[in-house]
Amino acid sequence: MGGLLRKGLRADKADSLKELTDALLLSNFDAIVLDPKLPGGDALRWIAARRRRGDLTPILLLVDLGDAEQTIGGYRAGATFCLQRPLTGEVLAAHLCALVGGPASRTVKIGDLELDPDHGTLTFPNGRESHLTPTERRLFVELARNINHAVPRDHLIGAVIEDTAAADNNLSTVAVRLRRRLGPYAWMLTTVRNGGYTLWGRRRREARA
Repeated sequence: MGGLLRKGLRADKADSLKELTDALLLSNFDAIVLDPKLPGGDALRWIAARRRRGDLTPILLLVDLGDAEQTIGGYRAGATFCLQRPLTGEVLAAHLCALVGGPASRTVKIGDLELDPDHGTLTFPNGRESHLTPTERRLFVELARNINHAVPRDHLIGAVIEDTAAADNNLSTVAVRLRRRLGPYAWMLTTVRNGGYTLWGRRRREARA
Protein backbone atom coordinates (compact mmCIF):
# COMPACT_ATOMS: atom_id res chain seq x y z
CA MET A 1 0.00 0.00 0.00
CA GLY A 2 3.06 2.25 0.01
CA GLY A 3 2.32 3.71 -3.40
CA LEU A 4 -1.22 4.57 -2.32
CA LEU A 5 -0.04 6.31 0.84
CA ARG A 6 2.51 8.36 -1.06
CA LYS A 7 -0.32 9.59 -3.27
CA GLY A 8 -2.29 10.61 -0.19
CA LEU A 9 -4.77 7.74 -0.50
CA ARG A 10 -6.01 5.82 2.53
CA ALA A 11 -6.75 2.13 2.09
CA ASP A 12 -8.26 -0.70 4.12
CA LYS A 13 -7.57 -4.37 3.39
CA ALA A 14 -10.03 -7.27 3.28
CA ASP A 15 -8.82 -10.88 3.21
CA SER A 16 -12.05 -12.38 1.88
CA LEU A 17 -15.21 -11.38 0.04
CA LYS A 18 -17.11 -11.63 3.32
CA GLU A 19 -14.72 -9.19 5.00
CA LEU A 20 -15.09 -6.85 2.04
CA THR A 21 -18.89 -7.05 2.19
CA ASP A 22 -18.86 -6.39 5.94
CA ALA A 23 -16.54 -3.40 5.49
CA LEU A 24 -18.89 -1.88 2.92
CA LEU A 25 -21.75 -2.13 5.40
CA LEU A 26 -19.80 -0.07 7.91
CA SER A 27 -18.16 2.56 5.69
CA ASN A 28 -18.44 4.30 2.34
CA PHE A 29 -15.40 3.87 0.11
CA ASP A 30 -14.46 5.95 -2.92
CA ALA A 31 -13.32 2.84 -4.83
CA ILE A 32 -12.71 -0.89 -4.53
CA VAL A 33 -9.59 -2.69 -5.78
CA LEU A 34 -10.61 -6.32 -6.20
CA ASP A 35 -8.50 -9.42 -6.75
CA PRO A 36 -10.68 -12.02 -8.55
CA LYS A 37 -8.89 -14.72 -6.55
CA LEU A 38 -9.99 -13.27 -3.21
CA PRO A 39 -11.24 -16.19 -1.05
CA GLY A 40 -14.85 -16.66 -0.07
CA GLY A 41 -16.72 -16.94 -3.34
CA ASP A 42 -16.86 -15.86 -6.97
CA ALA A 43 -15.57 -12.29 -7.33
CA LEU A 44 -17.37 -11.67 -10.62
CA ARG A 45 -20.70 -12.81 -9.18
CA TRP A 46 -20.01 -10.59 -6.18
CA ILE A 47 -19.54 -7.58 -8.48
CA ALA A 48 -22.72 -8.38 -10.42
CA ALA A 49 -24.71 -8.68 -7.17
CA ARG A 50 -23.44 -5.29 -5.96
CA ARG A 51 -24.45 -3.68 -9.24
CA ARG A 52 -27.93 -5.24 -9.09
CA ARG A 53 -28.38 -3.64 -5.68
CA GLY A 54 -27.54 -0.25 -7.16
CA ASP A 55 -24.02 0.04 -5.74
CA LEU A 56 -22.10 2.33 -8.13
CA THR A 57 -18.82 2.33 -6.20
CA PRO A 58 -16.01 2.25 -8.80
CA ILE A 59 -14.45 -1.23 -8.90
CA LEU A 60 -10.94 -1.72 -10.26
CA LEU A 61 -10.49 -5.42 -11.00
CA LEU A 62 -6.95 -6.82 -11.09
CA VAL A 63 -6.64 -9.30 -13.96
CA ASP A 64 -3.79 -11.51 -15.12
CA LEU A 65 -1.68 -10.23 -18.01
CA GLY A 66 -3.14 -11.37 -21.33
CA ASP A 67 -6.19 -13.07 -19.78
CA ALA A 68 -8.88 -11.83 -22.17
CA GLU A 69 -11.58 -14.10 -20.70
CA GLN A 70 -11.03 -12.70 -17.21
CA THR A 71 -11.09 -9.13 -18.53
CA ILE A 72 -14.28 -9.61 -20.54
CA GLY A 73 -15.94 -11.37 -17.60
CA GLY A 74 -14.99 -8.49 -15.32
CA TYR A 75 -16.53 -5.86 -17.54
CA ARG A 76 -19.67 -7.92 -18.07
CA ALA A 77 -20.05 -8.30 -14.32
CA GLY A 78 -19.87 -4.54 -13.84
CA ALA A 79 -16.23 -3.73 -13.09
CA THR A 80 -15.40 -0.10 -13.82
CA PHE A 81 -11.90 -0.90 -15.06
CA CYS A 82 -9.80 -4.05 -15.47
CA LEU A 83 -6.11 -3.48 -14.76
CA GLN A 84 -3.53 -6.04 -15.83
CA ARG A 85 -0.88 -7.18 -13.38
CA PRO A 86 1.89 -7.34 -12.32
CA LEU A 87 1.94 -3.61 -11.57
CA THR A 88 3.57 -1.26 -9.08
CA GLY A 89 1.83 0.52 -6.24
CA GLU A 90 2.48 3.84 -7.96
CA VAL A 91 0.70 2.67 -11.12
CA LEU A 92 -2.24 1.41 -9.07
CA ALA A 93 -2.41 4.72 -7.21
CA ALA A 94 -2.39 6.67 -10.48
CA HIS A 95 -5.28 4.60 -11.82
CA LEU A 96 -7.25 5.10 -8.61
CA CYS A 97 -6.74 8.86 -8.69
CA ALA A 98 -7.95 8.96 -12.29
CA LEU A 99 -10.85 6.61 -11.53
CA VAL A 100 -12.20 8.35 -8.45
CA GLY A 101 -11.52 11.95 -9.42
CA GLY A 102 -13.25 13.27 -6.29
CA PRO A 103 -16.62 12.67 -4.64
CA ALA A 104 -18.61 14.21 -7.48
CA SER A 105 -17.70 11.34 -9.79
CA ARG A 106 -20.16 9.12 -7.91
CA THR A 107 -23.13 11.32 -8.82
CA VAL A 108 -25.63 9.91 -11.31
CA LYS A 109 -26.82 12.76 -13.56
CA ILE A 110 -29.91 12.26 -15.71
CA GLY A 111 -31.20 15.28 -17.56
CA ASP A 112 -31.61 18.08 -15.02
CA LEU A 113 -31.55 15.75 -12.01
CA GLU A 114 -28.65 14.44 -9.94
CA LEU A 115 -28.68 11.41 -7.63
CA ASP A 116 -26.19 10.81 -4.83
CA PRO A 117 -26.23 6.98 -4.80
CA ASP A 118 -24.61 6.77 -1.36
CA HIS A 119 -27.30 8.75 0.43
CA GLY A 120 -30.21 8.40 -2.00
CA THR A 121 -30.52 12.17 -2.38
CA LEU A 122 -32.16 13.33 -5.61
CA THR A 123 -31.39 16.99 -6.35
CA PHE A 124 -33.55 19.16 -8.61
CA PRO A 125 -32.30 22.17 -10.64
CA ASN A 126 -33.75 24.62 -8.10
CA GLY A 127 -31.77 22.95 -5.29
CA ARG A 128 -34.73 21.09 -3.81
CA GLU A 129 -33.90 17.59 -2.61
CA SER A 130 -35.91 14.39 -2.41
CA HIS A 131 -34.67 11.36 -0.50
CA LEU A 132 -35.19 7.96 -2.14
CA THR A 133 -35.53 4.69 -0.28
CA PRO A 134 -32.91 2.01 -1.12
CA THR A 135 -35.37 0.21 -3.42
CA GLU A 136 -36.38 3.43 -5.20
CA ARG A 137 -32.69 4.25 -5.56
CA ARG A 138 -31.95 0.86 -7.17
CA LEU A 139 -34.82 1.31 -9.62
CA PHE A 140 -33.66 4.80 -10.60
CA VAL A 141 -30.06 3.66 -11.09
CA GLU A 142 -31.02 0.57 -13.12
CA LEU A 143 -33.26 2.63 -15.40
CA ALA A 144 -30.58 5.33 -15.66
CA ARG A 145 -28.15 2.73 -17.00
CA ASN A 146 -30.59 2.21 -19.87
CA ILE A 147 -31.64 5.83 -20.32
CA ASN A 148 -34.29 6.38 -23.03
CA HIS A 149 -34.69 2.61 -23.48
CA ALA A 150 -37.39 0.28 -22.19
CA VAL A 151 -36.23 -2.08 -19.44
CA PRO A 152 -38.31 -5.29 -19.13
CA ARG A 153 -40.19 -5.92 -15.90
CA ASP A 154 -38.52 -9.31 -15.34
CA HIS A 155 -35.07 -7.73 -15.50
CA LEU A 156 -36.05 -4.98 -13.07
CA ILE A 157 -37.51 -7.46 -10.60
CA GLY A 158 -34.21 -9.33 -10.52
CA ALA A 159 -32.12 -6.17 -10.23
CA VAL A 160 -34.26 -4.11 -7.86
CA ILE A 161 -36.57 -6.22 -5.69
CA GLU A 162 -35.15 -8.10 -2.71
CA ASP A 163 -38.43 -9.60 -1.47
CA THR A 164 -39.47 -11.85 -4.35
CA ALA A 165 -42.60 -13.15 -2.59
CA ALA A 166 -44.69 -10.40 -4.19
CA ALA A 167 -42.12 -9.13 -6.64
CA ASP A 168 -44.41 -7.93 -9.42
CA ASN A 169 -46.64 -5.93 -7.09
CA ASN A 170 -43.63 -4.58 -5.22
CA LEU A 171 -42.04 -3.30 -8.43
CA SER A 172 -45.24 -1.50 -9.39
CA THR A 173 -45.44 0.07 -5.94
CA VAL A 174 -41.82 1.21 -6.07
CA ALA A 175 -42.36 2.74 -9.52
CA VAL A 176 -45.41 4.66 -8.29
CA ARG A 177 -43.47 5.99 -5.29
CA LEU A 178 -40.49 6.96 -7.44
CA ARG A 179 -42.75 8.82 -9.88
CA ARG A 180 -44.23 10.79 -6.98
CA ARG A 181 -40.77 11.70 -5.69
CA LEU A 182 -39.84 12.98 -9.15
CA GLY A 183 -42.56 15.62 -8.71
CA PRO A 184 -42.59 17.94 -11.75
CA TYR A 185 -40.23 15.50 -13.47
CA ALA A 186 -42.64 12.57 -13.16
CA TRP A 187 -42.82 12.56 -16.98
CA MET A 188 -39.32 11.03 -16.97
CA LEU A 189 -40.65 7.65 -15.77
CA THR A 190 -43.08 5.93 -18.11
CA THR A 191 -44.70 2.51 -18.09
CA VAL A 192 -44.03 0.34 -21.14
CA ARG A 193 -46.90 -1.55 -22.73
CA ASN A 194 -46.59 -5.30 -22.04
CA GLY A 195 -44.42 -4.67 -19.00
CA GLY A 196 -41.40 -2.65 -17.96
CA TYR A 197 -40.41 0.98 -17.56
CA THR A 198 -38.39 3.67 -19.32
CA LEU A 199 -36.51 6.59 -17.77
CA TRP A 200 -36.23 9.53 -20.16
CA GLY A 201 -33.40 12.05 -20.04
CA ARG A 202 -35.49 14.52 -22.02
CA ARG A 203 -39.16 14.85 -22.84
CA ARG A 204 -40.10 12.22 -25.37
CA ARG A 205 -40.71 14.63 -28.26
CA GLU A 206 -37.19 16.01 -27.72
CA ALA A 207 -35.74 12.50 -27.38
CA ARG A 208 -37.16 11.51 -30.79
CA ALA A 209 -35.91 14.66 -32.50
